[in-house]
Amino acid sequence: MNKTFRWILFLVVGIVVGFMVSLLFNNDKQVATTEPPPQTESANTSEAADATNKTAGQTTETAQPNLAEHTDNILVQKGCIACHAVSPIGAKGNGTAPDLAIAYDDVKNRFGKSLEEFLEEPEGTMSAVFGTSPLTDEEKEKVISIVKEYSEQ
Repeated sequence: MNKTFRWILFLVVGIVVGFMVSLLFNNDKQVATTEPPPQTESANTSEAADATNKTAGQTTETAQPNLAEHTDNILVQKGCIACHAVSPIGAKGNGTAPDLAIAYDDVKNRFGKSLEEFLEEPEGTMSAVFGTSPLTDEEKEKVISIVKEYSEQ
């Protein structure tokens, strides 16, 4: 066999095996969402959605949680909810990041370190996020406190 062909075959097999192993050891607590990311709506679309919700016996408040009630929440203040869901406050995120309600234990399972250690030395996507928007020590303490509280609910 050609040496280049063997290397390509080795690379493809490695990627497939790596993908399969990641599926096997994926955390069972995290469930991927199939909801599409939120889209901006025009006034007419908004009014139509309100009418539909009222006909279905719902108000807009029950269909879309009011995050304005949670402006004192560090996860809302720092914009974590743009990507992460935070189920205890009804934040949906955009479906690309795990629910922070399970993060206290999930970080240990994913990265082999505590949330405290992870916030000091983030990995993956969060290393890039914290590189451009770092948390102060006080903010880290608030994040740890609230995420731990959510995990105990």
